Amino acid sequence: MSVTRTEVLSAYRYLLRSIAIAFPGDHELLTAARTEARTRFDKARNLAADSNEAIEGVKHCRDVGLFLRRNVVQGVKDEDSDRYSETSHFHCVNR
Repeated sequence: MSVTRTEVLSAYRYLLRSIAIAFPGDHELLTAARTEARTRFDKARNLAADSNEAIEGVKHCRDVGLFLRRNVVQGVKDEDSDRYSETSHFHCVNR
């Protein structure tokens, strides 16, 4: 089995959308996560389409995107009460 260019681009876009959903309003973290994703994809740019590393890389990318959507919760500290409230993204839990 080999990985097509369309599958790679689809996984990359899915990861970027997941990053945007998981970290809304946190510009510094959004930038760092996008940069890390881009760096890792650039490093894997020359892998053979039928290599196990390429196949596993696409699977890992999708798994990370799913993890971000389902498991990452950000909180905002309320300075008055010294408590945190979560910023949720429940619209995408099942995706």
